[in-house]
Amino acid sequence: MTRPDLPPLNTLLPFEATVRHASMTRAAQELHVTHGAVSRQVQNLEKALGTPLFERGARSLRPTPQARRLAAAVRDALDLIESAAREVSGRDRGTGPLALSCEPTLLMRWLIPRLPDLAARHPGLTVHLSAGGGPVAFARDTVDVALRRDDFPVPGGVSRVPLFEEWIGPVCRPGLATRLLDGEPVPLLHTSTRPTAWDDWRRLTGHARVTDRATTSEGAAARASTPSQAPNPVPNQAPNPARNHAPNPAPDQAPNPARTHTPLAAPDQTPAAAPVAAPNHAPVAPPDQTFEHFYLALQAAVAGVGVAVGPYALVHDDLVRGQLAAPYGFVADGTGYGLLSPRPPEHDGRTATLLGWLREQAASLTPPAGERFGSA
Repeated sequence: MTRPDLPPLNTLLPFEATVRHASMTRAAQELHVTHGAVSRQVQNLEKALGTPLFERGARSLRPTPQARRLAAAVRDALDLIESAAREVSGRDRGTGPLALSCEPTLLMRWLIPRLPDLAARHPGLTVHLSAGGGPVAFARDTVDVALRRDDFPVPGGVSRVPLFEEWIGPVCRPGLATRLLDGEPVPLLHTSTRPTAWDDWRRLTGHARVTDRATTSEGAAARASTPSQAPNPVPNQAPNPARNHAPNPAPDQAPNPARTHTPLAAPDQTPAAAPVAAPNHAPVAPPDQTFEHFYLALQAAVAGVGVAVGPYALVHDDLVRGQLAAPYGFVADGTGYGLLSPRPPEHDGRTATLLGWLREQAASLTPPAGERFGSA
């Protein structure tokens, strides 16, 4: 069946959002596309209908009466399609799999290890997992709920239920933590997905010791011995090969710093050992390392590569197993995680069940008083 009067369907979502917000910028944010993409689709719709749909001012965009009428019809049609889709998929009955999108590192290090408990306690709930971050377009993506860090504005009409706060702190292998507290220089681990992690921790705590390399090496510099002077050999005595120094040069003969050689020995004498320079500076800090993803930096910390800033929720299990230590404890960074859904959780039995279980699991994700920064 042909519908010659039907406008291009791909123009309707951007158009309806633009009318509702009276702003192409806000419509683009809701649909997770660019402002230019929304503008082009609106222009395409106007061309297809042969009439302008907006009164454009220098800093304003006002829908015409015809645009408001069409937008209301589009909204009603979308509601009907969405309702039918929920019925067909079983979502309206609270049955069928629940599609959960989760931040990748939280998914790998916290959620997946707890899935056996979810299956044992709620065998009737099937959860399909996918990794994702940032805003969720529930109208476009095949996602029912999303577990997200609140580092972006939540679109209007989306439900967000807080689960736990974010606490961060340096973490590393226990042996490396001892060296760190003794003042030895250690490699710091960075990640491209959280490039300001160390700066955030430093700002929140005012603790510059780990991130300031000059300060980090103070303890090691204090323990470094001062250069020792090599003793002069006893006159008429052959150099001792067990000592790591050379005899003084002959009078009126300056040593050549460009050459390193073993002085000649007298007949029947053993050549002296080559000189070895005594340490005269603090140990040089190993180079930092940067990883593409956050979970790679945390795994490198578990492997003993260096020290990373780790959220308590993501390193909780490693701390319990003794694979990681938090030498400075944890501090709240002002963010947190929450469960996002297109409707309040109580409207979907599957979402309500998942939310109750997540709350129980998240109850242990606040560091005890003794593991918080400044508690020692």
